[in-house]
Amino acid sequence: MYTRNVVLSAVAAMSLVFPASTLLAQSSTTSTAQTQSAKPAGKQIKFTIQNKSAAPVDLKSGDEQIHLAAGQSQQVKAPAGTKITTTSDSATSQAGTVAVEVTDTMSGSTVNLR
Repeated sequence: MYTRNVVLSAVAAMSLVFPASTLLAQSSTTSTAQTQSAKPAGKQIKFTIQNKSAAPVDLKSGDEQIHLAAGQSQQVKAPAGTKITTTSDSATSQAGTVAVEVTDTMSGSTVNLR
């Protein structure tokens, strides 16, 4: 009887340890996958942004700040899915407005801002 209690206790303890360790392994794998998926992935798309308006435009692409004077253009390189937003209010948009969302089809093209 004593042996049976010891064996049952050991089995019960092991059944608590193994599921906990598999959950821990799954959670660490999930957090790594979430961290990696937060980064924009894929090839870099090269295109040109041109300011066709009469006023300067300030933009932000990820951590990169882009300042375009009236009539100025600049080549940009960003992964597909990147949102380029305005950083200051203008006559046509408010700060934080998405000016361009990068797609695969934009490679080599020119985006005109008006």
